[in-house]
Amino acid sequence: MNELKSLRTQLETSQQSYCGCLGKADIGLALCRLDGTLVDINLGYAAILGYTVEEALTLNCKNITPEKYVEQELAAFQELKRTGLYGPYEKEYIHKDGHLVPVRISGLLLEQNGERLICCSVENLTPTANESPCEIQLQPEAATNTKKPAQAGQKTNR
Repeated sequence: MNELKSLRTQLETSQQSYCGCLGKADIGLALCRLDGTLVDINLGYAAILGYTVEEALTLNCKNITPEKYVEQELAAFQELKRTGLYGPYEKEYIHKDGHLVPVRISGLLLEQNGERLICCSVENLTPTANESPCEIQLQPEAATNTKKPAQAGQKTNR
């Protein structure tokens, strides 16, 4: 009996740590139904959208995705149905104030209490105040091979 109680305590502690970690993660995490209804999200996901967690949970993934991504979303959904995974791919979300937020998204199909759900991770690709747009994109000198040709007898990493 004491062993069972100890295992329950360990499980509860583990769940609290796990939930605390997800809740504080900068990356957006969402659990949604196959129709796009949000079931659970973390603070990172809500922050990407500019909503509180409670506000965001009233949304549907279709409400926060611009119309221009419909075909891409359908292809991702087909990939999810076929393989159980999709992404990563880039798209935009519609922020609460109306501006578009560039994101990288990936997901996997899982089952919880007999219901098929999609677990998504969403990375905000918006440059931060400390980054310039040049730091986000490939630097011109990095785009071309600036290495000198290998000396005779030297190995290359090709």
